[in-house]
Amino acid sequence: MYPIHTFSHQRGSTLIETMVAVLLVAIGIVGMAALQAKTLRNAYSSQQRQQAVLNIHSLFESMQAAVDNRPVGQSIQNALAPFNLARTCAVPQAANTPATQWLASLKQTIGANADNDGVCGTITCQTVQRGNPARTVTECTATVEWNDEGGSNDRSANARNPRQTSLQSTIAF
Repeated sequence: MYPIHTFSHQRGSTLIETMVAVLLVAIGIVGMAALQAKTLRNAYSSQQRQQAVLNIHSLFESMQAAVDNRPVGQSIQNALAPFNLARTCAVPQAANTPATQWLASLKQTIGANADNDGVCGTITCQTVQRGNPARTVTECTATVEWNDEGGSNDRSANARNPRQTSLQSTIAF
């Protein structure tokens, strides 16, 4: 008869156990790499939003300076006229106004894709009655739109993930 082998004296691990352990470690490493890539994409999206807000705040400061330093007798609307910008995604080459300079700055800091459609801007101002007693103030709204490739899970070449940031400010006088 053949002797009966008992496994109570087995030492080490089998090849299958080792392969399963290596597979589990590899899955963990791939998962951590995917998590890191998602974190980097989200950080880039956050940076784009921050740049949009900073550019809008800079614009509002320039608008306030234009109102504060306007010539005697010039209306606030005339002082703010160079800042008005209908929604546009292309920087007008002919006009060199504060609004077009702002849009060019946006495209540089947030980024624009090859078809010049990646970053769009809008600046509007209107005169309104505020407060009690009512007084006339000028409220301006600046809107920035961009395609946030970093915030999209779609990695295709034509992925669109539109984002928009809009801030409003009362221009004091």
